[in-house]
Amino acid sequence: MVTRELPGLLANAQLATREYADDQRARAFGLLALVYQAAAMVLTKVGETDLAWIASDRGLAAAQDSGDRRRQGLVVPLGRPRRLLLARIVTTCG
Repeated sequence: MVTRELPGLLANAQLATREYADDQRARAFGLLALVYQAAAMVLTKVGETDLAWIASDRGLAAAQDSGDRRRQGLVVPLGRPRRLLLARIVTTCG
């Protein structure tokens, strides 16, 4: 089950971002972004929207650290956190 695996995946992905360098580090940040995205999806599904927002925010930061613009576009919060993000973007840019 995904919910049981997420803590270990997060820990391993975070460790990889600290242990690797250069291109491997950038790829590790990309993987960390995806793991945070998965965590955000699960947290949203179980009603933990505040935690989902935190996971989404950390996933977006990891995607930016990866330097991969495609990865940055993939990490989008779902549910209520997504509406909050969109409202924040509109408020900031509008």
